[in-house]
Amino acid sequence: MVVALAAITIAGGPFGAAEVRADPGAAAPPPALVESCPVQVSTVQGVAVEIKVHNAKPHHFIVPQQQAAATAYDQEAAALNAKKNAAMANLGSCAAATNRLSAGGKLMKPKPQTEDRLKRGQAALNGQAPPSYPAIKGNAKTKVWEPGRPLYEALRDTAPDQKQLGNIALQSKNWPEAESPDPAYPPEDGRTIGTNDDGTPKVEADHIVPLARLFYIPGFVKLPPRYMYQVAHSPMNLQWLSPKANRSKQAGEAAVVTGADPNWVQEQQELELRVVAQLTEIIKQILESLGIEI
Repeated sequence: MVVALAAITIAGGPFGAAEVRADPGAAAPPPALVESCPVQVSTVQGVAVEIKVHNAKPHHFIVPQQQAAATAYDQEAAALNAKKNAAMANLGSCAAATNRLSAGGKLMKPKPQTEDRLKRGQAALNGQAPPSYPAIKGNAKTKVWEPGRPLYEALRDTAPDQKQLGNIALQSKNWPEAESPDPAYPPEDGRTIGTNDDGTPKVEADHIVPLARLFYIPGFVKLPPRYMYQVAHSPMNLQWLSPKANRSKQAGEAAVVTGADPNWVQEQQELELRVVAQLTEIIKQILESLGIEI
């Protein structure tokens, strides 16, 4: 989208820039971007409308008689260019952040009723923020931050299951084979991945950073509902676990999984620390692209 500058005519002949029109062939943003960064896309589209309105105004002026009008037109053009550049930069920043979240997969979009629940829960906070993030190691379970419980329950009730996700790669791993060794437990225990009635392996999508802990990451509760949902249930924050390991873990760390393999526990703790750091960066980036302070 190009912003038109004034075409100036001095008595006796033309002078200055020729007319520049808006690009009528600007491509519509891809649907995935509209879903993952709806506010930023809307802002870019809104600026495009402003530019079209600006470009449609009379912009041929005779100076010095119409110098003030020509100057005002070009000042508006400069302001719109700056606004367009800022909006595009914010959209690009959001796109980069959500691309990281998707981890090569696809971000899930909340249903309207879920988004409404999240909006109500967020409004009820009335600006409250949770305390600092609790330590991971040595802190087996994370209690739900009570003011955020409505948000927590809305996210918990809509956590994606195996059927919804399908056999997608989470942490670069697809479903394990049915009846293969369960990596959460020592090999000598002989525990294996179960089998569903349809023959698929019986696994669940586990939140690496438990939902209860997400609330303690700076800025998480300030994310608009769509973005909060995407962060919570993003492929970056999911992994495939056996039902037994997943349900033992619940809102805690891998160390609370009864009988778990020590090496697996160590790997899980390191994984959670990495994902916490990544989500912290991404949440900050999304909020900045929205103009929201942490």
